[in-house]
Amino acid sequence: TPVIAIATQRELFDKIDSGRLGKNIGLKTGIDKFDEYTGGIQRGIYTLFFGLSGSGKSSVVLYMIYRTLKDNPDKDIKYVYFSLELSCELLLAKLMCLYIYEEFGVVIPYTDLMSWQEVLSDEKYQYVEKSKAWLSEISEKLLIFDKSLTAKSFYRTLMTLLEEWGTFTTSEDGRRKIYTKHNPEQYVIAVVDHIGLCLPEPGNTKKQEIDLISQYAVNLR
Repeated sequence: TPVIAIATQRELFDKIDSGRLGKNIGLKTGIDKFDEYTGGIQRGIYTLFFGLSGSGKSSVVLYMIYRTLKDNPDKDIKYVYFSLELSCELLLAKLMCLYIYEEFGVVIPYTDLMSWQEVLSDEKYQYVEKSKAWLSEISEKLLIFDKSLTAKSFYRTLMTLLEEWGTFTTSEDGRRKIYTKHNPEQYVIAVVDHIGLCLPEPGNTKKQEIDLISQYAVNLR
């Protein structure tokens, strides 16, 4: 209808004006080609990474998380990471390895960090000590959920967090909810890794559950 068209145009013009103030510049991921084609991590965008098992999807996403948190310490960034493959401890260990390499030029595989084959030496452990402060700093910006996931639990978790970080109101026509952040400049980024390991609700196929998670993600963006 014309009313909707006018409202959409107004939102477009507002977006253009905010862009002229530098507010639409995305978070740089450290992957130049990705940033070139996407503008970096943008608000309101649903992105799907797909590839063969073991092709490095999780590693790419984890590096993006590391880069955006490391390079933007003063920005209000909230990552909600649903990890269906790796435990919270392993994800944090990999982030610490990235930090140690970048800050001190020392390569420590996460398997060494966890002493899986031999005990971590005192020489290497000193870098763990030096990295603890940074890992603590990002703890409120990176929320990791490493348990089973259904579409309902995905939606419920995000709604609970969004209500903590903002306010929902009902539109004048009562047809939709409008979300207002406490901090308009905040980034809320939800990651599901990987979505193929979600747990279908009784009566749903795996595909139906994946589609429902995607639908919720699009609706909440």
